[in-house]
Amino acid sequence: MYPILFCSVVSLAIFLERVWILRRKLIIPKDFILKVEEFVQRTKIAKVVFLCQGNSSSIARIFLEGLKNAGRGIWLVKEAIEDKGRREGYIGEKYRGIINYS
Repeated sequence: MYPILFCSVVSLAIFLERVWILRRKLIIPKDFILKVEEFVQRTKIAKVVFLCQGNSSSIARIFLEGLKNAGRGIWLVKEAIEDKGRREGYIGEKYRGIINYS
């Protein structure tokens, strides 16, 4: 009975930690997206880069990776964005193995 209780408590703690870390406003903040859209429409790419550098969200890091490779061709930009997106996706999978075995 105690091992089941222990595993349940550990699983609940991991679940709550993941919910806290993966809040939408930390991954894709709405105000950040609106500012990026506004600057892109006005072709102020330097401001978008500065905005991405000052934001700690996952989407900002993905945008920044694409902007860093902007002059290298569409396929390299696409590859850089996909690679960074994959790496950012691993953040959401942290502790997933522990829950699978609980």
